[in-house]
Parts: sequence; structure tokens; C-alpha cells
Amino acid sequence: MRVIGVLCLSLALPAWGEAPAAASEYGAAVPADPYGVDGELPALDCLISPGKVVNISSPVPGVIDRLHVERGDLIESAAPVAELESEIEKATLALALTRAQMVAESEGERVNVNFDQLQQERFVKLSARNMVAQRERDEAQRSMQLSRWRLQQSEELRRVRQHEYLLAEAQLKQKHIQSPISGRVVDVFRHAGEYVDEEPILQVAQLDPLRVEVIVPMHLYGRVEAGMTASVYPEVTPTQAYEAKVTLVDPVGDAASGTFGVRLELANPQGQLPAGMKCALNFATVTMATADSPAATGLATVQEP
Repeated sequence: MRVIGVLCLSLALPAWGEAPAAASEYGAAVPADPYGVDGELPALDCLISPGKVVNISSPVPGVIDRLHVERGDLIESAAPVAELESEIEKATLALALTRAQMVAESEGERVNVNFDQLQQERFVKLSARNMVAQRERDEAQRSMQLSRWRLQQSEELRRVRQHEYLLAEAQLKQKHIQSPISGRVVDVFRHAGEYVDEEPILQVAQLDPLRVEVIVPMHLYGRVEAGMTASVYPEVTPTQAYEAKVTLVDPVGDAASGTFGVRLELANPQGQLPAGMKCALNFATVTMATADSPAATGLATVQEP
């Protein structure tokens, strides 16, 4: 019996100086000081990208008449970048304008209304003296009502022509393509004389503000919050820091890599920084998650036994 007890004890306890396998693996995954040294977040690698990249295309198919920009040009928002052939639309607009300005028909019907109204009033007075038949009075009343309806019809037709002019103007405007953002022309895909339908004509990248993407270890979740500032060191000027502001913290991380994404906004008013380069990042301010914040609540829940 004593031999059996010693054998069971030796099987239950690990070898002297050896830690359990599960504990060693967990210790390797989670650092001893997950919040960094002296409460500061570690330096991280990041990527600087354009704030927006827009492929500009035409809302209607057609043949490009001219391009106003070339690759590398700086353009402002709503600036014209291309025009499609629009001779038919211009002629349609001129015709619609002429039709919208036509007033002779309405004025003529207004004269008829005034005349028929005077005549109807005259027949009413004569009818009161029994000097005119009731039938003639009714005909005068009918003529006055028809004149009013014709005047209303002419005015409605005039409003329709005005809307036709607005439609023609909008159709012509579609032939003039504008940039929705301010930035640099990255590439030109189509040139004058080419037919375009759904494919983009050119690509514009917004360089102010720039977008900074950084991947942060998951054990730092809750310490990076929207509104924090960070010092960004681009690879073109590794010794000069630029201030960026956190605009987005991904609420869903990547379990495979144990990381989550953070997006920052970097002002670039003079366009001194290009987009599409690597950088290093240091968070300038460190804020611990508050007790009632979602991040702190989640961490507290995990740490409970």
C-alpha cells in the first residue's frame, strides 16, 4: 500500500524545476508588464496612406472632348477635370431656353379672359333687364370659363418648359466632370478622343489630411482611445515628429496575430509629406481605460477568477 501511494504522488507532481506546459505557453503569450515601462506605450510601426483615394468616372457615357489635368497636378474640390462631347446637349439647352421664355401664348389667353369677363358682365346686366336671352347669357359664361382654362393651361405649359430647361441644363452639366475632393492626380486612365462608360477616367488622392494605420498588440487594448495624440516619424524624415490624432479604434481584433487596428489623422496642409510610406509611432499621451468604459469592463471581466 505504501508503494502504491508513493507512485501516485510521483505521477501527480511535475519534475523538479519544471513548470506546467500550459502555464509556460501563457507566460510567453502575455508579457510580464503588459502596459509597458513606466506606463508608456511602446513604439510601433505604422503606414501613412492618403486620406481618400477616388476613382473619378463619368455619370453618363460619351467621348472625352478634353482633359484639364495631368498626372501629378494639384486640384481643388469641385474643380473641372474633364469634359465630354456635348454639342447636342448645348443645342438642346438653347432650344429649351427659348421655349421657356415664350410668353406670347399666355399673354394672348390673358387678353381673351379679360374680354370674355367684360362680355359676361355685360350680359348679366342686360339679362337683369330682360334684354337678352338666357341662352346668350349662358354662352357668355361658358366662353369666360373656357378662356380661364386656356390661360391656366398655357401657364402650366410654360412651367413645364421651364422644367425642361432645367433638365437640359442638368444633362449638359453631366458632361462636365468635377473632382469631389482636393488632392493630387495619381493617374490618368483615359485621354481625349476615347469613349468612356463605367470605367474611371482618372484617380485623385487626398493628401490633407493623411491617414495613419497602426497595428497594436491586443494586450494594450483599452489604453488607446479616440482623441489621443501620437508622434509620427515618417521614413523620409525619421528625426522629425508630426502630431497625429486617433480617430478610430477597431472594436474587433485579430485573434490569429493578437492585434487590433488603430487609425489616426495626420494634418498635411502644405503637402510636405507624401502618402504611401512607412513610419514609426509613439503615443504622446497615455490614458487608462475608465472603470465604466467598455474596454475596462471587458478586461475586468477577463481578469475575474
